[in-house]
Amino acid sequence: MDEASMAKRQAFECFDRMLQDITDWGLPFGGKIIVFGGEFHQIPPVVLGNSKEDTIDASFVKSSLWSVIVVIFVAGFILRT
Repeated sequence: MDEASMAKRQAFECFDRMLQDITDWGLPFGGKIIVFGGEFHQIPPVVLGNSKEDTIDASFVKSSLWSVIVVIFVAGFILRT
C-alpha cells in the first residue's frame, strides 16, 4: 500500500478486520504480509476542521496494529528512469 502515511488508522483497522474475515484467521491482517510505503514524518492523514492532536490520533502509528508492524528504513533510495 503506497502512501500509507496519508491514510487514517481506521482504514487500516478496517482492512485488518476484512482480511481476518476473509482468511478466517485472527492474526493481524489475516496472517498476510502487507507492505506499506510512505513517509510517516512528512504527510499526516487529512482531518478537516480538527486540531493537531486529532490529526495525530487519526494516524496509523496510533493504531493498536502499529505494535505488530516491522519498520524498515530505506536510506538513499533514488529512482532513475
